[in-house]
Amino acid sequence: MVKQHTAKEQITNELAALQQRISELEAAEIEHKRVEEALRESEELSRGLIEAATVGTYIVQDGKFQYINPEYAQISGYTADELLRTYSLDYVHPDDRKAVRTKAIEQLKGQSRTPYVYRFLHKDGGTLWILERVASIPYKGQRAAIGSFMDISERKRAEEALRIKDQAIASSISGIVLVDLDGPITYVNQTYLDMF
Repeated sequence: MVKQHTAKEQITNELAALQQRISELEAAEIEHKRVEEALRESEELSRGLIEAATVGTYIVQDGKFQYINPEYAQISGYTADELLRTYSLDYVHPDDRKAVRTKAIEQLKGQSRTPYVYRFLHKDGGTLWILERVASIPYKGQRAAIGSFMDISERKRAEEALRIKDQAIASSISGIVLVDLDGPITYVNQTYLDMF
């Protein structure tokens, strides 16, 4: 009888332990589902932010485009399908490729955070001036680069026009003096200085 009572007690204890383990597993599954849902929502938010960004955003892995947001496609003139799985450096002006590669590597290694400027070959055959910055990220289990891509061609044209104007003023055969409305002289060219 004692043996039967001990066996019954042992079975009862094992049953209680199994019920406790089942409860723990059920709680763990509920937590796992909650974490999966939070991760899915986070991924949706991230994708939404990138898709709605006003700068071009892309992901490059092993030198090839893996993702292009709509703004990147708009700026570049290429569709995502035309760019995906092609080498990103193929779209950089040949004279700028080495510098772009060097700057990107510096940023990926954390040695620089300063954006760099280069010429991009637009689909229509023209050239765009691009301000870019990249960072290292994990993507589908491997290391990749995410980049921001901004067309600054208008700014570059304005800078060049200003440089030419300044050069013309500085080298003019006429003496030129610029005076502020309050009276102080703000600029004189070399010809004016030579005259006086």
